[in-house]
Formats: sequence, C-alpha cells, structure tokens
Amino acid sequence: MTPDSMPKALWNAMDPRPNMPLDKKAKFNNNLSKPGIANDQLHPAFIFTYSLDLHSGTALDVYARAHALAAAARSIQLDADGHLLSPKKDPSRFTNRSELREHAGYWHKIGWIFSPITYQDINAIKEAIEFVYSRCVQRSETYHVKAIQNGVKRIYKESQSFFDTALHLIADSHQYEPAHLQWWKGNKDIYTLLYPFYSEHILGQSAITADALKAEVSRLFAVPPMASYPTHGPLAYHSSPVATHQAAPALLAPQLAAPPPLPPYVAPAPAPAAAAPNFLPCLPGLKTFIGRPCSMAIVGMDVAVALPIARPACCCAAAPLLPGPHRVWECPLSYFARFGSCPGFLPSGARDPAAWITPAANTGNLLPAAKAAWRAFIAAHHLERSNDALGDAF
Repeated sequence: MTPDSMPKALWNAMDPRPNMPLDKKAKFNNNLSKPGIANDQLHPAFIFTYSLDLHSGTALDVYARAHALAAAARSIQLDADGHLLSPKKDPSRFTNRSELREHAGYWHKIGWIFSPITYQDINAIKEAIEFVYSRCVQRSETYHVKAIQNGVKRIYKESQSFFDTALHLIADSHQYEPAHLQWWKGNKDIYTLLYPFYSEHILGQSAITADALKAEVSRLFAVPPMASYPTHGPLAYHSSPVATHQAAPALLAPQLAAPPPLPPYVAPAPAPAAAAPNFLPCLPGLKTFIGRPCSMAIVGMDVAVALPIARPACCCAAAPLLPGPHRVWECPLSYFARFGSCPGFLPSGARDPAAWITPAANTGNLLPAAKAAWRAFIAAHHLERSNDALGDAF
C-alpha cells in the first residue's frame, strides 16, 4: 500500500491542509516540489513528511516551528479495516487521560511572565513532547502504510532533540539583551513555540491559527518586566542533570554555572507587602469579587481546574511564596482580610505545611482534612465560581 491508496480516515489525518480547495492545493503542492529547505521542513504535502530537525542551517522561526511541532504530532487510531477508531475504544484511553491531566496541570503551573522557567519546567515539557510523539508511533502501527510508519518514526526521533536545540537557539538570540529582559523574551519565544502543541495535543483544543497564536502571545506578554523586578527560583533557564534526561542548556545566562540542587523545603517567613512584584499593577483583591478557588497554587494539583490565563495574575505579597500564579478572586490574603481565615494557608499568604502533602514538590496536594475544610469554607461564605474559571475544584 502507498500513501496514494491509504484509507480515507488516514488521508484526512495526514493532510495538513484538509480545507484547502483542490485546485489551490494542487498548485500549492506543485510549488512544494521545488528545491528549498523551507519547503521540505515547514510546508510538506503530508504530515508524515514534516521535519523537526533544527540542525539544517535555517534560522529558528518560532512561529513557523510552533505550527510544525503541533502539526507533526497529529495522529489517529485505525481499526483492522482502516476505519477511524473511536476514542472510547482506544485500549490506552485511561492511561492517556491520566497523563494528559498531569501534563496540562504542569503547563498551567509555569509562571511564564513572572520568572525564568526552571529546569523542572524544561524536563516536564520534554516529557510532554515524548508522551505525545510516542503515542503517534504507537498509533502508526495501525496504519499499515510503510512510508507513513517510517516518517512517523523519523519525526519521533527528531522530536527527542528538538526542544533542547530550540532552547540553545533561543538563548543565543537574546544573549545581548539587558539582563532583566533575557529571561522574559526567552520565555516569550518558548511559550510561542509550545502553545499550539499544548493547546491541540495536551489541552484538547482545536488547532491554533497563525493569527490566534500571535494574539495569544501578545496578550500574555504585553507588559515586559522592569529592571528592578526580583527573580526567584533557579536562574533563568539553567538546568542541572535530572534522572533520565540529559542536562538542558544553560540558557540566557550561559556564562554562569548551573544552579545547585533545590534545598529541602522550609516554610517561608512572612513577606512584607513591599516585596510584591512591581512590574504589573496590583489588582485590588480586597475590594472586588472573591470566589471559589481553582488554581493549583491554591487547591493543589489533583483537584485544580485547568485555567487559561484570562486575567492578570494576582501580584500580592504572597505571590512570591507560592509555587505558581493565582488569581485575584482566590487570593489567600483576600480570604484572610474578608473572612479571617483561609484553609491550607498561613496569615502571611504562604502555604501551611501541616495542610499539604509535599508542599514544595511541584504544586503539591492538600490533605483530606484541608479539602474538607475548603468545602465547608465555600459553603459557609457562599462563594461562587468566577466567570474566568472553567469549573469547580471542590
């Protein structure tokens, strides 16, 4: 069997331009047959002919590569007759669902506009890419089209070094920027590179168009940090060796050594209000709507609701004490100010170690008693869901 005689469902999955009129598609594909690295890598006739190889001498176009990373990961599962297999009949659907939830949770945890991404973030991103592309290889076994199977396996191998190479190229492109902009512009490029991939394959949304991607990046990275903004956590894009992963590149500050391992968790001391970040206008949490919590920084990873950053994150004095961003309407300091308490938190806004399981590991999870306390707290104060929340954590 050849790509010309592949099953209809497979053809539709492998066609990167399914909605293009046939006459325009014929002309477009004819132009692709002309020599040129860009043609071969960024605009192939079929998805299985994409290339994620960044060692070809071409400059890194993060917008073009972002769409390539997302498109090359599109795959389906076929049955023995070549028909599309329903997700409900996928034998690995429960495992996939659990892993997708974990990867989605970590994506929303990353503080893109607040501080440099850490080496833990880098490894989590690489694991998400590995998960999606290894699933492509597994599904390709049902295609019974050798050319496609070989193409998918090649793309999988290229995906294993894609992100590390992209990080090096991004670091090089910003090495002469002012120090306070290096990590911020680097985060912006990395977010641009990954957003279509995560949106489509991890968060389960529709494919992102070029205009939608530019609008999303412009929205999130609208305000650059001021030079005085204090970074916290590991230095910008440095990485230290982590099990089963090669060390990610020391990005944006390549002249500095990699950071030492993270110290054991110690409950942070209360931070004065003056320590709040000053690059975003703080939103008045005490004089506005206070609702049900749902961010992972507040309720933990296991019950959090995936929440796109639809509003600026709260930049209160507690923000540097938490492992990820939270919203104004779920700020611990706001709960304390209005109700006199906040389940799982100290008056400083820091997490109460007695209420959390592994409070310093990723975002941690609340103990059962703390979850019960939240349910009682929500009921007692008649807290309602924010319009920005996609669901309820409790």
